[in-house]
Amino acid sequence: MTRNRFYNAHFIQQGACNIRAIARELVKAADEASADGVQPSEDAAVRLIVHQLGYLARYEEVNRGYNEEVGKDVYRLLMDECEKKGGE
Repeated sequence: MTRNRFYNAHFIQQGACNIRAIARELVKAADEASADGVQPSEDAAVRLIVHQLGYLARYEEVNRGYNEEVGKDVYRLLMDECEKKGGE
């Protein structure tokens, strides 16, 4: 039996922690949702996979904003680093 995006999302939500593997499954799930005529951003499986990626990447820290330890907004810190290392 081929495992579909819903099976994979449920499995991932149980605590998967390999960001690269989860990201690959996200692409597959988005493609599968699109093939089923569903917008990936509205698909339950895609959203749960994104949720796990966000958790692993500490999205809540970025979303929360200001970081007392470094005295700066976390989002801005990440953007500054990407601009610096991206050559802009």
